[in-house]
Amino acid sequence: MDLEGGAAVDRAHQGRWRNFSAEVSSILASFDKAKEWADVINSLNELQRVLVQRRYEMFDSVPEKLVLCKRLAQSFNPSLPAGVHMSALDTYDCVLQKVGARSLAADLPLYSLGLFPLFSSAATQCRRRLLEIYEKYYLTIGPAALSVCCDGLVLSLLFGLEEENAETFPATLALLDALLSRLRDSPEVFYKALWKAVRDCPQARVGGFNYIKARFPRSQPVAVEDPSSPMNAMRSRITVAMLGGSVRLFTSAIAACLEDTTSPAYRRSALDCLFTTFRLHERGCLGEPDKVALISSMLPILSLNELSSLRRLYNWIGGGDAWDEDYFAMYGAHFVSKAVRETLEKDPHSLSFDPLAALKSLMTGANQHSMRHAVLPDVLWPALRHALR
Repeated sequence: MDLEGGAAVDRAHQGRWRNFSAEVSSILASFDKAKEWADVINSLNELQRVLVQRRYEMFDSVPEKLVLCKRLAQSFNPSLPAGVHMSALDTYDCVLQKVGARSLAADLPLYSLGLFPLFSSAATQCRRRLLEIYEKYYLTIGPAALSVCCDGLVLSLLFGLEEENAETFPATLALLDALLSRLRDSPEVFYKALWKAVRDCPQARVGGFNYIKARFPRSQPVAVEDPSSPMNAMRSRITVAMLGGSVRLFTSAIAACLEDTTSPAYRRSALDCLFTTFRLHERGCLGEPDKVALISSMLPILSLNELSSLRRLYNWIGGGDAWDEDYFAMYGAHFVSKAVRETLEKDPHSLSFDPLAALKSLMTGANQHSMRHAVLPDVLWPALRHALR
């Protein structure tokens, strides 16, 4: 029974709906008169009192839902104390309990407007309450509706994975797993949302990589890798799903992290992800153009005095914590040479760094012997042409 538009089933219900609507409208109007945060809490408590009244329990909708959701979203202003946020979450619980899964699915943008942005600035107690609401209501709306809001829901939850020792980290991780399970027939929807968040929202990047680290099987060293083994076959299937059906989206997300100059943590997290889950010797996941594109996005790192990122870069192209010349010659040199060559052939004005400085770093670094032997012959002439432009 949806009476949002004022249509009544019978005269008795029509009168009750008018009373219900009048009470809710009066309380919503009181938000405009609030002078301090305690007034906001009082208004929220009044809303809860009206929503749970037994004389209105026959209604599966709420009056003034647009204004109601707007007021609830405003109650999540980060400048307000956690007590206001908790009262607003309790009110959301009352609203979602009343409208049910079908109405939530029909009005997802409206109800999610205030909830999704809250997680990033919420106190621990509010995060726990928000996780309960996500689990109680959002995971029950069905895969089709979940797919619609997956981008916003995943982005919201990634803020709960920034710190691995945080109190809400395990619960957030479990909720993401539950969301992926609900989307088991289309896991690419979940992973596309994950990589979009990593690409477009710098603050969510550490959380995204923490999820991958916690849930994705690690790459096997080349010496023990057996492509025909059941474990590697399973890992290959997971990898394909994890790429979200779009390798380009994955590589653009990694490249965005590597090229971000605001925080070394993003570069380190991206390089760790590549080293633990996408080794250069692995086949079937990333093709040659993808690996070349990733190495091209790493070249600016060579111009930075950032030892932690450089060590991770060399670990990836050199096969491990200890540089392996044979591994680099077999798996890394070709991709490095092609990435450097393609970068040198670009218009210098289109580059945000000096590729010759990056090349010099390669040729004079700790692994200069391997670089000079395997890379320099392929890039020497492009380097000279670039210098003469």
